[in-house]
Amino acid sequence: MSINYKIKLTVFDKGVKMSPSDEIIDFENTPSSGTSISGQDLLSSSNDKISDMPDISDLSKRIKFAPDKGHIWFDQRRMFLLHSRAFGALRHNMIENAGASMARAILMRTGYTAGSLDAEMASRVRKNDELYDVFSVGPQMHALLGVTLAECVDFDVDVSKGKFTSEYIWHDSIEDDAHLRFFDIGPDPVCWFQIGYASGFSSVFIGRQIIYKEVECRTQGYKHCRIVGKTYEEWDDASDEMAILQPHLQNFNKTDTDKKALLLEETTKRAPNILPDPKAVMPLSGKNSVNSSDENFIGVSPGFQVAFNKLNKVAKTDATVLFLGNSGVGKEIFAKKLHRISLRSDQPFIAVNCAAIPEDLIESELFGVEKGAYTGAVTSRKGRFERADGGTLFLDEIGTLSLSAQGKLLRALQEKEFERVGDEHTRKVNTRVVAAQNQNLIDEV
Repeated sequence: MSINYKIKLTVFDKGVKMSPSDEIIDFENTPSSGTSISGQDLLSSSNDKISDMPDISDLSKRIKFAPDKGHIWFDQRRMFLLHSRAFGALRHNMIENAGASMARAILMRTGYTAGSLDAEMASRVRKNDELYDVFSVGPQMHALLGVTLAECVDFDVDVSKGKFTSEYIWHDSIEDDAHLRFFDIGPDPVCWFQIGYASGFSSVFIGRQIIYKEVECRTQGYKHCRIVGKTYEEWDDASDEMAILQPHLQNFNKTDTDKKALLLEETTKRAPNILPDPKAVMPLSGKNSVNSSDENFIGVSPGFQVAFNKLNKVAKTDATVLFLGNSGVGKEIFAKKLHRISLRSDQPFIAVNCAAIPEDLIESELFGVEKGAYTGAVTSRKGRFERADGGTLFLDEIGTLSLSAQGKLLRALQEKEFERVGDEHTRKVNTRVVAAQNQNLIDEV
Protein backbone atom coordinates (compact mmCIF):
# COMPACT_ATOMS: atom_id res chain seq x y z
CA MET A 1 0.00 0.00 0.00
CA SER A 2 1.38 3.41 -0.98
CA ILE A 3 1.23 6.23 1.55
CA ASN A 4 1.50 9.77 0.27
CA TYR A 5 0.67 12.74 2.48
CA LYS A 6 2.20 16.12 3.16
CA ILE A 7 3.19 18.37 6.00
CA LYS A 8 4.39 21.88 5.26
CA LEU A 9 6.86 23.70 7.50
CA THR A 10 7.07 27.48 7.10
CA VAL A 11 9.70 29.55 8.91
CA PHE A 12 8.95 33.21 9.67
CA ASP A 13 12.49 34.50 10.20
CA LYS A 14 14.74 36.03 7.53
CA GLY A 15 17.80 35.03 9.54
CA VAL A 16 17.13 31.33 9.13
CA LYS A 17 18.70 30.00 5.94
CA MET A 18 16.64 27.24 4.38
CA SER A 19 17.17 25.91 0.87
CA PRO A 20 14.52 26.37 -1.85
CA SER A 21 13.25 22.83 -1.26
CA ASP A 22 12.82 23.33 2.48
CA GLU A 23 9.19 24.42 2.28
CA ILE A 24 7.20 21.37 1.19
CA ILE A 25 7.78 18.04 2.91
CA ASP A 26 6.35 14.98 1.17
CA PHE A 27 6.01 11.76 3.14
CA GLU A 28 6.29 8.83 0.74
CA ASN A 29 7.23 5.23 1.37
CA THR A 30 9.57 5.04 -1.63
CA PRO A 31 12.31 7.36 -2.93
CA SER A 32 11.85 9.20 -6.22
CA SER A 33 13.04 7.28 -9.24
CA GLY A 34 15.96 8.80 -11.13
CA THR A 35 16.07 9.69 -14.80
CA SER A 36 18.66 7.86 -16.85
CA ILE A 37 20.71 9.88 -19.34
CA SER A 38 22.37 8.21 -22.29
CA GLY A 39 25.93 8.97 -23.27
CA GLN A 40 24.71 10.79 -26.36
CA ASP A 41 22.38 12.97 -24.29
CA LEU A 42 25.22 13.78 -21.91
CA LEU A 43 27.46 15.04 -24.70
CA SER A 44 24.67 16.98 -26.38
CA SER A 45 24.34 20.70 -25.71
CA SER A 46 20.56 20.26 -25.82
CA ASN A 47 20.63 18.84 -22.30
CA ASP A 48 19.29 21.80 -20.32
CA LYS A 49 20.99 20.66 -17.09
CA ILE A 50 24.43 21.41 -18.56
CA SER A 51 23.43 24.11 -21.04
CA ASP A 52 25.22 26.75 -18.98
CA MET A 53 28.48 24.82 -19.11
CA PRO A 54 30.90 24.73 -22.06
CA ASP A 55 30.96 22.00 -24.69
CA ILE A 56 32.19 18.81 -23.04
CA SER A 57 33.74 17.36 -26.21
CA ASP A 58 37.17 18.82 -25.38
CA LEU A 59 37.18 16.49 -22.38
CA SER A 60 35.52 13.44 -23.93
CA LYS A 61 38.02 13.32 -26.82
CA ARG A 62 40.86 12.94 -24.32
CA ILE A 63 39.65 9.49 -23.31
CA LYS A 64 41.76 6.87 -25.10
CA PHE A 65 41.20 3.11 -24.97
CA ALA A 66 44.15 0.79 -25.59
CA PRO A 67 42.79 -2.73 -24.99
CA ASP A 68 45.83 -4.31 -26.66
CA LYS A 69 47.88 -2.98 -23.75
CA GLY A 70 45.17 -3.16 -21.09
CA HIS A 71 45.17 0.62 -20.73
CA ILE A 72 42.60 3.40 -20.53
CA TRP A 73 43.96 6.92 -20.61
CA PHE A 74 42.47 10.30 -19.84
CA ASP A 75 44.75 13.12 -20.91
CA GLN A 76 48.12 11.99 -19.51
CA ARG A 77 46.80 9.80 -16.71
CA ARG A 78 45.90 6.13 -16.68
CA MET A 79 42.33 5.32 -15.65
CA PHE A 80 40.23 2.19 -15.16
CA LEU A 81 36.53 1.30 -15.26
CA LEU A 82 34.79 -0.12 -12.21
CA HIS A 83 31.33 -1.65 -11.90
CA SER A 84 29.04 0.57 -9.82
CA ARG A 85 27.95 -2.49 -7.83
CA ALA A 86 31.58 -3.30 -7.09
CA PHE A 87 32.05 0.26 -5.83
CA GLY A 88 28.96 -0.19 -3.68
CA ALA A 89 30.31 -3.44 -2.27
CA LEU A 90 33.61 -1.71 -1.50
CA ARG A 91 31.83 1.08 0.41
CA HIS A 92 29.67 -1.44 2.23
CA ASN A 93 32.67 -3.52 3.32
CA MET A 94 34.51 -0.41 4.50
CA ILE A 95 31.53 0.70 6.58
CA GLU A 96 30.89 -2.76 8.03
CA ASN A 97 34.53 -3.53 8.86
CA ALA A 98 36.09 -0.14 9.62
CA GLY A 99 33.02 1.85 10.65
CA ALA A 100 31.23 4.74 8.98
CA SER A 101 33.61 7.39 10.33
CA MET A 102 36.68 5.61 8.98
CA ALA A 103 34.97 4.91 5.63
CA ARG A 104 33.97 8.55 5.35
CA ALA A 105 37.53 9.73 6.03
CA ILE A 106 39.12 7.35 3.51
CA LEU A 107 36.65 8.15 0.73
CA MET A 108 36.83 11.91 1.31
CA ARG A 109 40.63 11.86 1.18
CA THR A 110 40.60 9.70 -1.95
CA GLY A 111 38.14 12.06 -3.59
CA TYR A 112 40.25 15.04 -2.53
CA THR A 113 43.26 13.55 -4.33
CA ALA A 114 41.23 12.90 -7.49
CA GLY A 115 39.85 16.43 -7.48
CA SER A 116 43.31 17.93 -6.99
CA LEU A 117 44.65 16.04 -10.02
CA ASP A 118 41.76 17.14 -12.22
CA ALA A 119 42.20 20.77 -11.18
CA GLU A 120 45.79 20.68 -12.43
CA MET A 121 44.57 19.25 -15.72
CA ALA A 122 41.78 21.84 -16.09
CA SER A 123 44.20 24.73 -16.55
CA ARG A 124 45.89 22.88 -19.42
CA VAL A 125 42.69 21.87 -21.20
CA ARG A 126 41.02 25.29 -21.10
CA LYS A 127 43.91 27.63 -20.36
CA ASN A 128 42.53 30.48 -22.48
CA ASP A 129 38.88 30.15 -21.47
CA GLU A 130 36.75 32.13 -19.04
CA LEU A 131 37.08 31.34 -15.33
CA TYR A 132 33.72 29.58 -15.09
CA ASP A 133 34.46 27.42 -18.14
CA VAL A 134 37.79 26.32 -16.70
CA PHE A 135 36.21 25.54 -13.33
CA SER A 136 33.46 23.55 -15.06
CA VAL A 137 36.04 20.87 -15.88
CA GLY A 138 35.46 19.49 -12.38
CA PRO A 139 31.67 19.09 -12.56
CA GLN A 140 31.89 17.91 -16.18
CA MET A 141 34.48 15.28 -15.28
CA HIS A 142 31.95 13.87 -12.82
CA ALA A 143 29.42 13.66 -15.63
CA LEU A 144 31.91 12.19 -18.10
CA LEU A 145 32.98 9.47 -15.66
CA GLY A 146 29.39 8.57 -14.76
CA VAL A 147 29.57 9.82 -11.18
CA THR A 148 26.79 12.41 -11.25
CA LEU A 149 25.31 15.21 -13.35
CA ALA A 150 26.08 18.57 -11.75
CA GLU A 151 23.79 21.57 -12.13
CA CYS A 152 25.20 24.96 -11.13
CA VAL A 153 22.97 27.01 -8.83
CA ASP A 154 25.43 29.70 -7.71
CA PHE A 155 28.99 30.59 -8.71
CA ASP A 156 30.65 33.68 -7.22
CA VAL A 157 34.42 33.38 -7.51
CA ASP A 158 37.22 35.94 -7.67
CA VAL A 159 40.63 34.24 -7.59
CA SER A 160 42.58 37.50 -7.14
CA LYS A 161 40.59 38.35 -4.01
CA GLY A 162 40.42 34.79 -2.70
CA LYS A 163 36.64 34.93 -2.89
CA PHE A 164 34.78 31.67 -3.41
CA THR A 165 31.13 30.67 -3.06
CA SER A 166 29.44 28.01 -5.14
CA GLU A 167 26.38 25.80 -4.98
CA TYR A 168 25.53 22.79 -7.13
CA ILE A 169 22.79 20.20 -7.40
CA TRP A 170 23.90 16.63 -8.07
CA HIS A 171 21.49 14.56 -10.13
CA ASP A 172 21.50 10.75 -9.81
CA SER A 173 24.71 10.40 -7.80
CA ILE A 174 26.28 6.96 -8.16
CA GLU A 175 27.46 7.16 -4.55
CA ASP A 176 23.85 7.46 -3.39
CA ASP A 177 22.89 4.44 -5.49
CA ALA A 178 25.79 2.48 -4.00
CA HIS A 179 24.78 3.40 -0.45
CA LEU A 180 21.05 2.78 -0.85
CA ARG A 181 21.72 -0.70 -2.20
CA PHE A 182 22.80 -1.71 1.30
CA PHE A 183 21.33 0.89 3.66
CA ASP A 184 18.00 2.65 4.07
CA ILE A 185 17.25 6.37 4.09
CA GLY A 186 19.06 7.97 7.03
CA PRO A 187 19.72 11.29 8.78
CA ASP A 188 23.10 12.20 7.24
CA PRO A 189 24.56 12.82 3.74
CA VAL A 190 26.89 10.12 2.42
CA CYS A 191 28.43 11.35 -0.87
CA TRP A 192 31.82 11.28 0.80
CA PHE A 193 34.03 10.63 -2.24
CA GLN A 194 32.27 13.30 -4.29
CA ILE A 195 32.39 15.94 -1.55
CA GLY A 196 36.11 15.25 -1.13
CA TYR A 197 36.58 15.61 -4.89
CA ALA A 198 34.78 18.96 -4.93
CA SER A 199 36.89 20.25 -2.03
CA GLY A 200 40.14 19.07 -3.61
CA PHE A 201 39.37 20.42 -7.08
CA SER A 202 38.26 23.83 -5.81
CA SER A 203 41.15 24.19 -3.34
CA VAL A 204 43.81 23.61 -6.00
CA PHE A 205 41.88 25.70 -8.52
CA ILE A 206 41.69 28.85 -6.37
CA GLY A 207 44.82 28.27 -4.27
CA ARG A 208 42.99 28.41 -0.93
CA GLN A 209 41.40 25.79 1.29
CA ILE A 210 37.84 25.31 0.05
CA ILE A 211 35.42 23.16 2.01
CA TYR A 212 32.26 21.73 0.51
CA LYS A 213 29.37 20.48 2.59
CA GLU A 214 26.49 18.36 1.37
CA VAL A 215 23.42 20.13 2.74
CA GLU A 216 20.92 17.76 1.09
CA CYS A 217 21.39 14.16 -0.01
CA ARG A 218 19.21 11.55 -1.70
CA THR A 219 20.07 9.18 1.13
CA GLN A 220 18.27 11.63 3.44
CA GLY A 221 15.13 11.46 1.31
CA TYR A 222 15.70 14.49 -0.89
CA LYS A 223 15.09 14.28 -4.63
CA HIS A 224 18.62 15.43 -5.43
CA CYS A 225 21.86 16.16 -3.60
CA ARG A 226 22.83 19.78 -2.96
CA ILE A 227 26.33 20.98 -2.07
CA VAL A 228 27.67 24.36 -0.95
CA GLY A 229 31.33 25.34 -1.16
CA LYS A 230 33.07 28.21 0.66
CA THR A 231 36.51 29.07 1.96
CA TYR A 232 37.33 27.45 5.27
CA GLU A 233 37.25 30.82 7.03
CA GLU A 234 33.69 31.55 5.85
CA TRP A 235 32.24 28.40 7.42
CA ASP A 236 31.00 28.69 10.99
CA ASP A 237 32.24 25.17 11.71
CA ALA A 238 34.20 22.99 9.32
CA SER A 239 36.49 21.43 11.91
CA ASP A 240 35.52 17.83 11.18
CA GLU A 241 36.11 18.28 7.44
CA MET A 242 39.51 19.84 8.11
CA ALA A 243 40.40 17.04 10.51
CA ILE A 244 39.73 14.54 7.74
CA LEU A 245 41.19 16.39 4.75
CA GLN A 246 44.27 17.94 6.34
CA PRO A 247 45.63 15.83 9.18
CA HIS A 248 48.76 17.08 10.92
CA LEU A 249 51.88 16.22 8.90
CA GLN A 250 53.68 14.73 11.88
CA ASN A 251 51.03 12.03 12.10
CA PHE A 252 52.46 10.32 9.00
CA ASN A 253 55.69 9.48 10.79
CA LYS A 254 53.83 7.09 13.04
CA THR A 255 53.44 3.35 12.50
CA ASP A 256 50.48 1.99 10.54
CA THR A 257 48.79 0.94 13.78
CA ASP A 258 49.27 4.39 15.28
CA LYS A 259 47.93 6.03 12.11
CA LYS A 260 44.77 3.92 12.17
CA ALA A 261 44.17 4.63 15.85
CA LEU A 262 44.77 8.35 15.30
CA LEU A 263 42.45 8.48 12.30
CA LEU A 264 39.73 6.72 14.25
CA GLU A 265 40.18 9.18 17.11
CA GLU A 266 40.04 12.20 14.76
CA THR A 267 37.01 11.11 12.77
CA THR A 268 34.89 9.68 15.57
CA LYS A 269 35.56 12.74 17.73
CA ARG A 270 34.63 15.32 15.08
CA ALA A 271 32.57 13.54 12.44
CA PRO A 272 28.86 12.67 12.86
CA ASN A 273 27.78 9.11 13.55
CA ILE A 274 26.54 8.26 10.07
CA LEU A 275 25.22 4.81 10.89
CA PRO A 276 24.18 3.97 14.48
CA ASP A 277 25.01 0.68 16.13
CA PRO A 278 22.83 -1.90 14.31
CA LYS A 279 22.07 -3.56 17.66
CA ALA A 280 20.37 -0.37 18.82
CA VAL A 281 18.02 -0.20 15.83
CA MET A 282 15.24 -2.62 15.00
CA PRO A 283 15.95 -4.01 11.50
CA LEU A 284 13.32 -3.28 8.85
CA SER A 285 12.83 -4.69 5.35
CA GLY A 286 16.03 -6.69 5.42
CA LYS A 287 18.37 -3.68 5.52
CA ASN A 288 20.25 -1.84 8.23
CA SER A 289 17.46 0.66 8.81
CA VAL A 290 18.10 3.96 10.52
CA ASN A 291 15.63 5.64 12.82
CA SER A 292 15.70 9.31 13.74
CA SER A 293 17.54 8.99 17.06
CA ASP A 294 14.47 9.74 19.16
CA GLU A 295 12.30 7.45 21.24
CA ASN A 296 9.11 8.92 19.76
CA PHE A 297 10.30 9.06 16.16
CA ILE A 298 10.52 5.85 14.16
CA GLY A 299 10.58 6.01 10.38
CA VAL A 300 12.70 5.29 7.33
CA SER A 301 10.60 6.71 4.48
CA PRO A 302 12.21 9.49 2.41
CA GLY A 303 9.50 11.99 3.31
CA PHE A 304 9.85 11.30 7.02
CA GLN A 305 13.62 11.74 6.95
CA VAL A 306 13.32 14.98 4.96
CA ALA A 307 10.85 16.35 7.50
CA PHE A 308 13.10 15.33 10.38
CA ASN A 309 16.18 16.91 8.78
CA LYS A 310 14.37 20.19 8.20
CA LEU A 311 13.14 20.17 11.77
CA ASN A 312 16.74 19.93 12.95
CA LYS A 313 17.69 22.93 10.81
CA VAL A 314 15.19 25.29 12.40
CA ALA A 315 15.19 23.90 15.95
CA LYS A 316 18.35 25.72 17.06
CA THR A 317 16.92 29.11 16.07
CA ASP A 318 14.17 31.23 17.63
CA ALA A 319 12.17 31.44 14.41
CA THR A 320 8.39 31.21 14.51
CA VAL A 321 7.30 28.00 12.77
CA LEU A 322 4.01 26.99 11.18
CA PHE A 323 3.18 23.34 10.48
CA LEU A 324 0.54 22.62 7.84
CA GLY A 325 -0.84 19.13 7.26
CA ASN A 326 -3.87 16.89 7.45
CA SER A 327 -5.14 15.70 10.82
CA GLY A 328 -3.12 12.75 12.04
CA VAL A 329 0.18 13.44 10.28
CA GLY A 330 1.87 14.28 13.59
CA LYS A 331 2.08 18.08 13.71
CA GLU A 332 2.01 18.25 17.52
CA ILE A 333 4.58 15.47 17.81
CA PHE A 334 6.87 17.42 15.51
CA ALA A 335 6.26 20.58 17.56
CA LYS A 336 7.20 18.78 20.78
CA LYS A 337 10.29 17.35 19.13
CA LEU A 338 11.28 20.81 17.91
CA HIS A 339 11.08 22.06 21.50
CA ARG A 340 13.07 19.11 22.89
CA ILE A 341 16.02 19.67 20.55
CA SER A 342 15.96 23.47 20.79
CA LEU A 343 17.94 25.69 23.15
CA ARG A 344 14.71 26.10 25.14
CA SER A 345 14.37 22.42 25.97
CA ASP A 346 14.70 23.00 29.73
CA GLN A 347 11.89 25.59 29.67
CA PRO A 348 8.10 25.02 29.49
CA PHE A 349 6.26 23.66 26.45
CA ILE A 350 2.66 24.91 26.58
CA ALA A 351 0.11 23.56 24.08
CA VAL A 352 -3.19 25.27 23.30
CA ASN A 353 -6.00 23.99 21.09
CA CYS A 354 -7.36 27.26 19.72
CA ALA A 355 -10.48 25.56 18.37
CA ALA A 356 -11.49 24.50 21.89
CA ILE A 357 -11.40 28.00 23.42
CA PRO A 358 -14.62 30.09 23.25
CA GLU A 359 -14.28 33.42 21.45
CA ASP A 360 -14.99 35.48 24.59
CA LEU A 361 -12.27 33.66 26.55
CA ILE A 362 -9.44 33.58 24.00
CA GLU A 363 -7.81 36.81 25.21
CA SER A 364 -7.78 35.82 28.87
CA GLU A 365 -6.56 32.31 28.04
CA LEU A 366 -3.65 33.55 25.94
CA PHE A 367 -2.65 36.69 27.82
CA GLY A 368 -4.03 36.22 31.35
CA VAL A 369 -6.39 38.25 33.51
CA GLU A 370 -6.06 40.64 36.46
CA LYS A 371 -8.13 40.28 39.60
CA GLY A 372 -11.45 42.12 39.27
CA ALA A 373 -11.22 42.50 35.49
CA TYR A 374 -14.69 40.96 35.17
CA THR A 375 -17.27 39.18 37.28
CA GLY A 376 -15.76 35.99 38.61
CA ALA A 377 -12.13 37.09 38.25
CA VAL A 378 -11.35 36.73 41.96
CA THR A 379 -7.60 36.22 41.44
CA SER A 380 -4.98 37.29 38.93
CA ARG A 381 -4.01 34.54 36.51
CA LYS A 382 -1.19 34.10 34.01
CA GLY A 383 -2.06 33.41 30.39
CA ARG A 384 -0.44 30.82 28.14
CA PHE A 385 2.11 33.32 26.78
CA GLU A 386 3.34 34.09 30.29
CA ARG A 387 3.39 30.47 31.36
CA ALA A 388 5.53 29.63 28.34
CA ASP A 389 8.00 32.48 28.98
CA GLY A 390 11.48 31.28 27.99
CA GLY A 391 10.01 28.21 26.34
CA THR A 392 7.67 27.30 23.50
CA LEU A 393 3.97 28.03 23.00
CA PHE A 394 2.23 25.64 20.59
CA LEU A 395 -0.97 27.02 19.05
CA ASP A 396 -2.84 24.15 17.42
CA GLU A 397 -5.56 24.87 14.84
CA ILE A 398 -4.53 28.52 14.77
CA GLY A 399 -6.71 29.13 11.73
CA THR A 400 -9.86 28.92 13.87
CA LEU A 401 -9.06 32.19 15.69
CA SER A 402 -11.37 35.11 14.90
CA LEU A 403 -10.03 38.22 13.16
CA SER A 404 -10.16 40.09 16.47
CA ALA A 405 -8.12 37.41 18.23
CA GLN A 406 -5.64 37.30 15.35
CA GLY A 407 -5.05 41.05 15.71
CA LYS A 408 -4.25 40.68 19.41
CA LEU A 409 -2.00 37.74 18.69
CA LEU A 410 -0.13 39.68 16.01
CA ARG A 411 1.14 42.27 18.48
CA ALA A 412 2.39 39.58 20.83
CA LEU A 413 4.26 37.93 17.95
CA GLN A 414 5.78 41.14 16.61
CA GLU A 415 6.56 43.04 19.80
CA LYS A 416 6.86 40.17 22.30
CA GLU A 417 4.62 42.13 24.66
CA PHE A 418 0.97 42.20 25.78
CA GLU A 419 -1.38 43.26 28.58
CA ARG A 420 -3.45 40.98 30.74
CA VAL A 421 -7.20 41.53 30.59
CA GLY A 422 -8.02 44.38 32.97
CA ASP A 423 -4.39 45.45 33.38
CA GLU A 424 -2.65 48.61 32.15
CA HIS A 425 0.84 47.22 32.69
CA THR A 426 2.64 45.93 29.57
CA ARG A 427 4.41 42.63 30.07
CA LYS A 428 7.29 41.36 27.95
CA VAL A 429 7.98 37.69 27.36
CA ASN A 430 10.57 35.62 25.53
CA THR A 431 8.25 32.99 24.11
CA ARG A 432 8.78 31.07 20.89
CA VAL A 433 5.55 30.44 19.03
CA VAL A 434 5.00 27.27 17.01
CA ALA A 435 1.63 26.92 15.31
CA ALA A 436 -0.23 24.25 13.35
CA GLN A 437 -3.24 24.09 11.06
CA ASN A 438 -4.86 21.28 9.06
CA GLN A 439 -5.86 23.55 6.18
CA ASN A 440 -3.87 25.73 3.83
CA LEU A 441 -4.08 29.18 5.40
CA ILE A 442 -3.34 30.96 2.13
CA ASP A 443 -6.39 29.33 0.58
CA GLU A 444 -8.46 30.39 3.60
CA VAL A 445 -7.61 34.09 3.25
